Amino acid sequence: MTGPHDSTLTFRQMLPHLLSNPSAPEEMTEDIYEYLSPVDRSRLSLAVQALEQLHAIKPPKSGQARGVHSSSVGVAFERVVQAMFDVSRTWTAKYNRRSLSAEFDVVLTLSPFFSTLVPMFKGATAIIMIEAKGHKSSPKTEWVNELMGLLSSHSSNMGLLVLANGNRKVEREMRMAIALHAQRNFFIVPLGRRQIDNILNGRSLLGVLAEQFTNASVHTTDLCI
Repeated sequence: MTGPHDSTLTFRQMLPHLLSNPSAPEEMTEDIYEYLSPVDRSRLSLAVQALEQLHAIKPPKSGQARGVHSSSVGVAFERVVQAMFDVSRTWTAKYNRRSLSAEFDVVLTLSPFFSTLVPMFKGATAIIMIEAKGHKSSPKTEWVNELMGLLSSHSSNMGLLVLANGNRKVEREMRMAIALHAQRNFFIVPLGRRQIDNILNGRSLLGVLAEQFTNASVHTTDLCI
């Protein structure tokens, strides 16, 4: 990435730098995306390390101890998700929200201006829901369908399924479920360990989201987590 990722800059200050920079268009896009949703990679790295330490512990067999371990993993993964989504000009994030019928891990409320600069959000409702799965169990198609149910009952058409598991291709059944929902204009974007690592290595969060959105919407076999 080529631009200064200074969160104190205004968009008016940022734009002349980007337009005068001879970088490739995709690099300019990454700079803009990083400006819109900057990620504190030091914070994210520490959160990922804490999660990995818990994953390295074999879950206890007893019910109470297993419950404590499971709760600790959930809290650790919540910190990973917060490190990615806390700071943004594109949305406001709220955590552990409840409605009359459901509970949501994260609810993003899109900015009426800055979100229009991100193509994947142009057809989205004002609210995006995030479900986070912190354990390393294999991704399940039912998670996609459960998130779809939450979206359709809460006036939202986009959800992010953030998974601690990853570094694998999404199974065909899960890709099919995502694609079928996309045909009805309900978009579910999976993010896994591969995407988190890409962000840690310098990719912008919005750039990673946009790539996953495209791959998920067209049912590509390249869809990975």
